[in-house]
Amino acid sequence: MSADKTLYVKPSKQAKVIGKKEITVQDLAKLEGDQTLVEQMLPVVVMRVKKPDQEQKLYASFLDIAKAIRKVNPNVTLDCVGELDTMIMYAPQMKQPKKGVEFLKVLLVCVILFFGSALAIMTFHNDASVPDVLKIVHTIFTG
Repeated sequence: MSADKTLYVKPSKQAKVIGKKEITVQDLAKLEGDQTLVEQMLPVVVMRVKKPDQEQKLYASFLDIAKAIRKVNPNVTLDCVGELDTMIMYAPQMKQPKKGVEFLKVLLVCVILFFGSALAIMTFHNDASVPDVLKIVHTIFTG
């Protein structure tokens, strides 16, 4: 490789890595430049997770990415575009939301919105007299 190969690196502000013990350049940044060089550098390992069985927050800087890329190809010229630091949110596996709990949450929000909008409409038509509307609603439900 000649020394005139320039690789533009744009690290992301945050990266989410799920279930991988090795964090690669592809997880942390976008690369632009010579296409064969980009394809060669994307799978390069930047860091390894020390405790892969628990959730954790990790930190990587552009220098970590540059060091990993320079191990593979020391002749490449790196140019950082954008963020210098990346916060990595690591999780050992994807959490699947429980469908029953999600359904109950949606149902609760729908009920709250229904009664809130009904109360808003009633107070608008009653010239914004909230206490009078609440008395009428109370008598409707309690008799």
